[in-house]
Amino acid sequence: MPNFIWLKKFISILLINKSTGFIIEKIYPDGIPFRGTKIKVPSTTSKSISAMLFFKAYESAEIRFIHQYLNPNLPVIELGSSLGGVSCQIGLILPKNATFLCVEANPSLISTLKQNLTVNNVNSIVINKAIGNGSNILFEQSENNLVGQASVKNHSDKKSNKIEVSTISLVQLCREYHITDFNFVCDIEGAEIQILLDEPEAFVHIQHFIIELHETFKDGFTYSVKDLVSLINKLSFETIDSYGNVFYFKKIAKHI
Repeated sequence: MPNFIWLKKFISILLINKSTGFIIEKIYPDGIPFRGTKIKVPSTTSKSISAMLFFKAYESAEIRFIHQYLNPNLPVIELGSSLGGVSCQIGLILPKNATFLCVEANPSLISTLKQNLTVNNVNSIVINKAIGNGSNILFEQSENNLVGQASVKNHSDKKSNKIEVSTISLVQLCREYHITDFNFVCDIEGAEIQILLDEPEAFVHIQHFIIELHETFKDGFTYSVKDLVSLINKLSFETIDSYGNVFYFKKIAKHI
């Protein structure tokens, strides 16, 4: 097994890089084939993302859990929809009349996200907001779309590479779109700590929970991935599966 891991990393270095991504974009100018979908990548995004898509390395654990565990009969709220690579995979298994919210904080990705959803016939509602429960925040943009809301800084720390984004809480999302029990998919680069600590009531109706966890900070405290798993377990979720820092949690059934 260790030899296999070493070989996998070696192949990744050879194939997943900016040069390979540049070539792939030239071959597929209308969108990169990705697990039964076609994903367009904006010119401002790192070319290595294009290579990751083509070689199916893009969010592979998260996508595997989505196909394995997501309940197609329930609505889906996805935080951190980014380019729509994962969103389009969710769309493959949802009925056309399903309620599907794609929440993305970075306004520079919204047009590409909408385009990819449309091209792949995914019926969804795109919401350009950051997760939060207060005033607007500053969002730091990056050429790597896999880096997102963890870069949000204090509102007073205004620099040229940051943009102001309005916020919405998970509770507000459920209320505004009349969602009760639902699937929850989340990859917001550490900002998940805000929901875990500040919105425990939002987790009452989550039935299936797929998330990439990140070591993060809040109110002077550091939270490891292990700490975050413990917080989720205390919210009545059982850890069913994991790969690296990607986890699938299932709501613990209440016995009467």
